[in-house]
Amino acid sequence: MSRRESNKKAAQKSGARLSRPERRHDDLSQSYTFDPSPNVSSTPFGAQHNQSNKEEKTKSSRQDWCGPFAVANQMLARRAEAKAAREEALKAKKGDDNGDHSSADDEEIDFSKANTPHPLDNIIDLHKKEKRERQWPSLMFTPGFREQIRQQTTTYGLLSERLEFSQAVNKSVPSLSSTIIKFLTDNFENVAGIGDVSTDDRTKILDSLVERGKMNDENFTKIFAPSLLQGDSADGDDDGGGGDDDDYYSTNIDEIVVPDASFLSEKALRDVLVFLMKNGCRSIQLRYAAEFTNQTVNEIASNLSPLSLLELSGAYKLGDAECASLLDFSSKTLHTCRFDACPLVFTSTIKSIINLSSLHTLTITNCEKISPDILRTLKPALKGLISLDLSSHINLTDELFCHLIGDNDGNLQHINISDTGVSDKSLLAIRCLNTKGSLQSLLCADVRRITADGVEAFFDEAMEEEEGTSSIPPPPRLKTIAFTVASDLSVERMCSVADPFHTSYGLISVSLRNCGMTDRSLEYIAARCSKSLTVLDVSYSHEITNRGLGYLCKTVGEQFKKLSIWGCGQVTWEFWASTAAEGKGRIEIDGIWMKKTNVNPFVNGRKEKRARMDEADSGNNIDN
Repeated sequence: MSRRESNKKAAQKSGARLSRPERRHDDLSQSYTFDPSPNVSSTPFGAQHNQSNKEEKTKSSRQDWCGPFAVANQMLARRAEAKAAREEALKAKKGDDNGDHSSADDEEIDFSKANTPHPLDNIIDLHKKEKRERQWPSLMFTPGFREQIRQQTTTYGLLSERLEFSQAVNKSVPSLSSTIIKFLTDNFENVAGIGDVSTDDRTKILDSLVERGKMNDENFTKIFAPSLLQGDSADGDDDGGGGDDDDYYSTNIDEIVVPDASFLSEKALRDVLVFLMKNGCRSIQLRYAAEFTNQTVNEIASNLSPLSLLELSGAYKLGDAECASLLDFSSKTLHTCRFDACPLVFTSTIKSIINLSSLHTLTITNCEKISPDILRTLKPALKGLISLDLSSHINLTDELFCHLIGDNDGNLQHINISDTGVSDKSLLAIRCLNTKGSLQSLLCADVRRITADGVEAFFDEAMEEEEGTSSIPPPPRLKTIAFTVASDLSVERMCSVADPFHTSYGLISVSLRNCGMTDRSLEYIAARCSKSLTVLDVSYSHEITNRGLGYLCKTVGEQFKKLSIWGCGQVTWEFWASTAAEGKGRIEIDGIWMKKTNVNPFVNGRKEKRARMDEADSGNNIDN
């Protein structure tokens, strides 16, 4: 064999390894041992020194050389073969299903079905649409402002329309009382006293002063004891000045409510409290009362009247013994006791609370020194309790909570165990305790051990009776609910208890923050609580969309006032605009500014925006 033939066969063998030629020579199927000698060329046909047979060279290169797209051609060929094999298998299977029909007949039948509509197709489609609307009504909700927006063709018109919608909430006429309070606080430096006003109006004036940064010792004294600013003594004796009326009205104040006492000095707060206590004030409510100290308690103790309500928040200077002395002096009359963020309150105060004979409302939150052992001794005081708030006690467990409410007579109407260590077992204990059906409010926010299954079981009407236990009462008809974990099914269960035709048996305030709920839950709430719902908080519920909230706001009645949607990533400014356009601007929407829009509801892209601008310009040119 000549060297030329040997090189040619070596090149053909190498080409056969790299690709699959469409046509093979017969000699490639013969056995051949590749000899990697230095005389073998790396070209497909070896080193050809003789150029006489060009036609044979060209023919061989077209048949045997792999080419740059050989691998791609192989893949396309294998794909075509697989597709053909699959089509044949499908045709064979179809022929078996249809019996004696041939493949050609099948193709004709499919063609006729695809192009010849059935007379009942429209009716079937309409029935499917109505069924879908009944199952998912929120999916069919469309914002009411879209038709109005389409009338605008220029960018200026679109922005003006958006501005009108954003100002829709502020178009309502303010009430007469709010106008008077605003004018009064704006000119409070010229006011000598406010006279005989109700406790609610006095509290609103204090809130307005705090909001405007005008809360100080002088203005605080003007509201409760203006005679102290005129040089009168604390006894209220008149020196003949012009403050007789104000002094008379201040002596008739039986309740002091200060929403923010952090702006007051210890002396001003002490003087006003001594003056009011001597004149028969029996209710003290101080929030952020950092200057309510032991010295203040000792000075008002000699002039103290028996209290009926005591609420202290942020009194971090108040000692345990002084607080206990206040409670002991009013042991027969005090019916409401609230302590929040009072770190020095613990053993002595708890013992005094146990001795209160008329107590029906108790709140103990954020008191660091009250340990579980001290809290366990509080059980006798909870027997006739109506409202219990033990929130922010991380060490409150199921065993401790069940121990505390074990002797209650079933009259509890309000329970707050938010941010505690309880679980689903405590929910079952609460339901078993509600034998009289008096429970109206249950707050379990930020309780991580309560699961969605536990919430479903709490509101399950078909809960079976366990062996050896007493009968389980029906689920309570709550008016105020707060949960952190809730699914669509649990929301459906809690709404099923409400009566959609009576406002007294529906949910009024619902807080479902950071829950895995969807628009389906909003449909349940709208269907069962549309006549009673006033406040809804669905913050950080990432599955809620514009359609679900829009359907809810469209369905609820005029009593619905506030909606919180902080952190709802799928809710945009489009929902707010549609709510304002449909006359729901009275609803206070809190949190929408976090994400005003992610899809522009007016202009979808630059091209459409440019098209509208061009259309407007052309229209103006025609008019001119």
